[in-house]
Amino acid sequence: SMELEIRDLSLRDALTDLYNVRGFRLLAEQSLRMARRSNLPFSVLFIDLDELKRTNDTLGHQAGSDLLIETGRILKSSFRETDVLGRIGGDEFAVAGQFSQSGISLAAQRIDEIAVRRNAEGSRPAKLSFSAGHFTADNVEHQTLDELLARADAAMYEQKRRKKQAPGS
Repeated sequence: SMELEIRDLSLRDALTDLYNVRGFRLLAEQSLRMARRSNLPFSVLFIDLDELKRTNDTLGHQAGSDLLIETGRILKSSFRETDVLGRIGGDEFAVAGQFSQSGISLAAQRIDEIAVRRNAEGSRPAKLSFSAGHFTADNVEHQTLDELLARADAAMYEQKRRKKQAPGS
């Protein structure tokens, strides 16, 4: 049991308790293989926490850490136990699982709505905002996890670009 605990610790991000990049890749690859065998669609959602550096610089690193922890909680409450949730970079998160295009789109919309409601409360010093992009492969026979992540990442950067161009940003 101690070995399993050590293995789990090596795959988890200590701050958010989501999988770290190593754990995410390991389990997302496994989930992708299962989708391939079952001929199911597979989606990747790539999320970037907006303005984390500014939060760290203006409110301190604890405020930034609090946003990361809160993001982890939001993801855990918004996705199924079978989905693979990871913090794969400083302010980057990913979700992988057997979702249809509409399913992953609704999930992305849901986490955005949670952040909007949270910010409307106005009781917290730091604003929570995400840029997210997703990609779904209906036929995963020839898709790799890296390809799916790259497509979802590109979609996330497109959303980030649109946000910066929007009036009032």
